[in-house]
Amino acid sequence: MIINENAGNINEFSVFFKKYSDPEAALIAPPCKQRDQETGINGYWAHLPGYGFMVKVDSRNYSTDISKFLLSPNQPLFLVIDNLKKSPEFSRILDFIHDTEN
Repeated sequence: MIINENAGNINEFSVFFKKYSDPEAALIAPPCKQRDQETGINGYWAHLPGYGFMVKVDSRNYSTDISKFLLSPNQPLFLVIDNLKKSPEFSRILDFIHDTEN
């Protein structure tokens, strides 16, 4: 896909973005494989200060409800606003921090 300069369709390696509203989200966390609790789709989550994103690595398609939030060529970028402390990603980040301290 990269060599052919083809972004693929919306369900191939889709990227989903979140913007976190809480100040604790000012962190960087390494990518981690995770199953999305709402959709059951597998992907890798990564975090940059104030943002999180998931790259889908699953052959299943997202529902049409989520499709407007997926990164797509020549389309506006929509972000889901979330609270990191209330998100499922927060416990994984805490586990990572705890593991690096030991």
